[in-house]
Amino acid sequence: MVLGTKKVMSIDELNAYRQAYGTPFMKKEIFTALVVPFVISFLAVYILFYYWWLALIAGLTGGVYGYTVLIKISVQRNYNQQAIIQRNRFINNMTQLLTNPKETIVSSLKWCSQDIIATGEFKEDIDKLLADLMDAGPKKAQNAFESLGEKYKKDFVFNLFIDNLLTAFFEGRTDINKLKELKSWHNDVLEQTNLFVKNKERYKLDIRKMHIYPLIVILFLTFAMGFDSYLLYYAHNPIGWISSIIMISVLSFQFHKFQKRLADDEVMEVTMWNKK
Repeated sequence: MVLGTKKVMSIDELNAYRQAYGTPFMKKEIFTALVVPFVISFLAVYILFYYWWLALIAGLTGGVYGYTVLIKISVQRNYNQQAIIQRNRFINNMTQLLTNPKETIVSSLKWCSQDIIATGEFKEDIDKLLADLMDAGPKKAQNAFESLGEKYKKDFVFNLFIDNLLTAFFEGRTDINKLKELKSWHNDVLEQTNLFVKNKERYKLDIRKMHIYPLIVILFLTFAMGFDSYLLYYAHNPIGWISSIIMISVLSFQFHKFQKRLADDEVMEVTMWNKK
């Protein structure tokens, strides 16, 4: 299961991804994801223009954005983070098991498919691989390994590990040194991914500040000029409209750009976000 490029997903579809490695959405979570963007958008536009109908349109737009974009990004990040943890656990356990010459690829896979070892969707992937390998011919066995690798093709190290398991399965011997090397590499990838995620959490705070400061300035001008003067010379003035539209457009663009980058935790593909 991989979150595709579909623009709008229903709650049921998002729930399917959520349940792959966790629990379904709670009503409170859905409510928060819709209401918070609505309230923020409503208040921001109302403070700038003081037209309730315009603020209502902005609020509804924010609610729709929360449903179509923010919820999907949240589910996607959780799904990807849990999936890489499962793959890393699999690589470590398989490597440890295969250091024992008596263990085979199939026996090791059976051990790694236990409920206490593998969970969620990845366990289903291992169960399917095992089922396909039972009494399978060379072509079917190859397709089974390649299918698992293709599903997680963005994880380059995991794909190399699967290729080595495929070779060991056919040759009947394991290049344990190569597996250990890949295990260490994938551990480094997981560590860098966790650091990557933490760095982005810091950027989230910076983004919030960047969006709050302009509104603080507007509120300061309101009190400094007086409410009536603020309405006359800014909120209900063409110059103020143009300034506010430009500000909202820039902040909205930056926020959406940040959210798209926030959704991508692939350290093998992204080289930014390293914040000391």
